[in-house]
Amino acid sequence: MPGSENSTAWRHLGLKIRLFQSVKKPEIQAEIIISINKAEFLLPGMLKTKEKSKAIEAFRTHEKDTGSSAVQVAILTEQISQLTAHLKKNPKDNHSRRGLLGMVAKRKNLMDYLAKHEPKRHASVAKKLGLKK
Repeated sequence: MPGSENSTAWRHLGLKIRLFQSVKKPEIQAEIIISINKAEFLLPGMLKTKEKSKAIEAFRTHEKDTGSSAVQVAILTEQISQLTAHLKKNPKDNHSRRGLLGMVAKRKNLMDYLAKHEPKRHASVAKKLGLKK
């Protein structure tokens, strides 16, 4: 499939796991485990830890804030942009499309909450993320 780097990576992971199961020598099993741990396998819409940390730092209200509405909106927006890029490459991936619609709905609900309870913060978050009112 063109543009399906993730599916190829998952296929390779499956092959490595089968190889691990068939090998009986602990030394070789250890090498296979190391190669599996080094590989990055992310599903569409999943953020890397660094990207998530950037979003949290940009929108947090205090030092330990990781789950306020503004932070959740920022994380969802980043996930939505990644998933949108994935869907442009894979237009027939309807399972991911359904997940995207759920994320958009959740972000809308969080923005509605912010608009109702913290209008100034809602305006600043919408402006920073480039969202409509």
